[in-house]
Amino acid sequence: MKRKMKRLCKRGFAMFLAAALSLGGLSGMTAEAASGYTPVANVTINPDKKPSGQTADGKVRQSGQSLTMKVGQKGSFLLGAPTNTLIGSSCRHTIAVYNPSDYCDISLIDNSGKNLVGNPTYAAGKNDGSRVFDTVFEALKPGESSDVRVCYYANFGIVFTNPNMTSGYISCPRCGNPTMVYKDVTWYRYNDVFGVTVNADYVLNYDTQGGSSVPSTKRTVSKTKETLDVTNVTPTKEGYTFQGWAESEESTTVKYKAGDSITLEWSEGLGSAANPVSKTLYAVWEKKDTTTPPKAPERTDLHGILGKFVEVKCVSTGEGLPHEVKIYSTWGNTFDGQYEDAVGPAYKDSESGS
Repeated sequence: MKRKMKRLCKRGFAMFLAAALSLGGLSGMTAEAASGYTPVANVTINPDKKPSGQTADGKVRQSGQSLTMKVGQKGSFLLGAPTNTLIGSSCRHTIAVYNPSDYCDISLIDNSGKNLVGNPTYAAGKNDGSRVFDTVFEALKPGESSDVRVCYYANFGIVFTNPNMTSGYISCPRCGNPTMVYKDVTWYRYNDVFGVTVNADYVLNYDTQGGSSVPSTKRTVSKTKETLDVTNVTPTKEGYTFQGWAESEESTTVKYKAGDSITLEWSEGLGSAANPVSKTLYAVWEKKDTTTPPKAPERTDLHGILGKFVEVKCVSTGEGLPHEVKIYSTWGNTFDGQYEDAVGPAYKDSESGS
């Protein structure tokens, strides 16, 4: 009887081992059970395939990772492989710890509902217990989420070469006692959770329109709008005086001064380093007046006595006055008798009343 049981155990072990090696059942064994087992070299990944047959609820696994990205940047979540532990049904020893051989129905979900990341692709990694497949995705929108998930089904694939068998005996590699192994083709559901912070670039540019250059005002934040202050750097331009900033190149009306606040709002496709959320302000200049005023001669008459007023206007309203109406000035573009030697006498005529 013992001899018969021994042959049965060897036969069951061989069948199970052959199935494990050919169909991708066992890999990543513990050190005490590693002898005689080889890790699965190939992992099957079918992102769009739906699991068939029996399925089971799996686990929500918190990865503890948090990625910081910028809009337009691609990131990769390296999935740590789930494991299945094969326990001896009789001795309760750990016979093997192994990874799934097949994955399907894979999706990337921002469980916060913010849709910060998307456009995922999936590539096979190494079935070494730390990296099974890579989920590569793109940052789409600024914001923060602590619950981005890679959701998938995994199959650990414990099967037998004889399709009619649902169980069989193998020898425990630790104690040598026969133990029962059961067929398992169940698809297990997993949700691997990580956090994401997506930043966007906000920039105020300054076009000085021929003046000295002014550095841009920049800020990188994880928000869909940001307020920037207009620079306090004053540009210079030969022959002109800087007035302020306008919103269009042709405008001569100042809208913004140094320290004014401008709020920029994110929109789809913006926020990356190459294509930031931006606004350009244009310098408004006033041409300096370089006209040299004429120099008036020294006056000793009423004009000089009154302290060289800019304008002396003598008005006559009656008859018989010593002169006609004239304007004398040391400044301006229109003159009437500017360089006469004297304004002439100015007095009240008691007779005319002027």
